Amino acid sequence: MKAALLLLLCSLGANAQTLRHEVQLQAARDMHELQAQSRADWSGESIRARAEAELSWRESQGHELRLGEAWLQTDTALGTLRAGRQRFQWGLTDTVSPGDLINPRDWRDLTRPRKRPLAALSLQHASGLQAVLARADHAELPNGAWAFPLPPGLSLERPATPDAKAQAALRWQGRMGDQEWSALAYRGHSHAPQFALAGHQLVARHERLSAFSLGHLRPLDGSSLLRAELGHFRGEHGQRFTQAVLSVDREWATDEGSIYLLLQTQRSRGAQPAVGLDLRRALDGQWLARLQHRSDSGRQVQAEFVGGSGQGGRTGLLRLGWSQPLSGALELELGAQALWGRGAAFWAPWARNDRLFARLRWVG
Repeated sequence: MKAALLLLLCSLGANAQTLRHEVQLQAARDMHELQAQSRADWSGESIRARAEAELSWRESQGHELRLGEAWLQTDTALGTLRAGRQRFQWGLTDTVSPGDLINPRDWRDLTRPRKRPLAALSLQHASGLQAVLARADHAELPNGAWAFPLPPGLSLERPATPDAKAQAALRWQGRMGDQEWSALAYRGHSHAPQFALAGHQLVARHERLSAFSLGHLRPLDGSSLLRAELGHFRGEHGQRFTQAVLSVDREWATDEGSIYLLLQTQRSRGAQPAVGLDLRRALDGQWLARLQHRSDSGRQVQAEFVGGSGQGGRTGLLRLGWSQPLSGALELELGAQALWGRGAAFWAPWARNDRLFARLRWVG
């Protein structure tokens, strides 16, 4: 299967109408990494195709070649049919989204979770209704500098691909005047693993669950948006919880560019797992704030804060960044991050990850 999809990537790359490459090199204390991505898009009269390949290398973890998205799409009498490896963009809110739950996450860097593509068949109707049948896959747990701290003698087992592989979702998204609504019904697996003790091992598994969510987006004025999501989750072993996310973002135009501000908070109600951490609710009780200034020349300055009085006490992550286009498609980013917390506070185990970093990015 992987060989066939890599062959598809090469074929599309030779005939692609849009070919995009991105290479990013990051240097920081004990967190050196290199990421490269190549994507080819092709479109015909009624058919579209995409194929991606991703290569990553991290210090002390070696290198890895992965397939990203790889799909074929065609128009039918019922709507747009797409088959292959897909990422679904269902979230209305930022980072935490109760309705964006079909793709498992890559949590290897806790501060930058990414979606893993799934083999899926999806049908999108013009009315805004979308039906998806997907094959389940496992998430990637935090590792390296972001690995979970474990007591001596206890090891963590990587989550296995769920035995019951089928996942199904029915989603509607549409507009009513100047407002946007979404509704989702889902039966499948959690995109974040749950944990259980088995002897001297902490076993990670993806719980089978049913979920329902509602999303709403509405303008507050000419430059501000209110976003809200509400989700209810019911696991196969009786665990239930409800999660709500609320955010406001605003953008101002200036003489030299634009300023963007985001404020978001999330809460949940329901029993916490008896063992380990539920990554879906890890940021409960915390605030997400992002302030960004981008000039017309492409220079960008950003400050991001995640923290508050979450589970276990006060905790937080602060990241500052400055980026500047260099010659051609080359961009340099310099920044710093700081983490704090004590005891059972969420960011406390990773307070040692305070660091300065530099990234060099090329897009062509």
